[in-house]
Amino acid sequence: YVPKMIDHVEQLMATLVVTDQGDTGCELPTFAVKRPCYLVDLTNAEPKMDLEVGLENSLSINGEVFVDASTFVFEMPVGEVISMNLHGINLHPFHVHVNPLQIVSTPDDVYDGYFRQGDWQDTITLSESTATVRMQTDVFTGTQLIHCHNLAHEDLGMMVNTKVVGQEGARYTGARSIDPSCYLDDEPSGPPTIIQAGMVPGSCGGAKCCVSAGGPSCPPPP
Repeated sequence: YVPKMIDHVEQLMATLVVTDQGDTGCELPTFAVKRPCYLVDLTNAEPKMDLEVGLENSLSINGEVFVDASTFVFEMPVGEVISMNLHGINLHPFHVHVNPLQIVSTPDDVYDGYFRQGDWQDTITLSESTATVRMQTDVFTGTQLIHCHNLAHEDLGMMVNTKVVGQEGARYTGARSIDPSCYLDDEPSGPPTIIQAGMVPGSCGGAKCCVSAGGPSCPPPP
């Protein structure tokens, strides 16, 4: 049941007009950055828990709707990797508070590659009904809300509490085994590592062109 109140979401909110300003599009540099330890790649990590999260049954999560602040559907340990198998995300966008989500299993081509295996996402919605995501329950204990990110559905109760338990401040100890270069909150991340220099707009013989960043003013003649 979807009430009449959500009809307004299809009304026009704005119109964007994009015009060509004559700028020269140049190739950007490729680079690598160090990641914080709470964002290391969890694709091959061993999860402490494997949870099933169903969004396909009407406006509920695993058949449950929000009751009150002291009712929890899952209890998870802090400082661990948690895996969630999501079902029904073609119907309801899925969002978790506090901890970032990494997609570790999804169809090959989703929204022209916007959702890809290995990506970190805030909210996940797919044309296919299932995907697997993982997260670290990093540092913080207490209530962690999960919900449908359609506001009308959420307001009708499609959200539930989970609870992270254990010693406040605990971290996933396997992070540096996955990525030795990851850094903690009080450690410097350092500058990015340039893999291949990009190009910048320039002028060659009075015409706009792209030149090597930090290189000669114009590319050599053919």
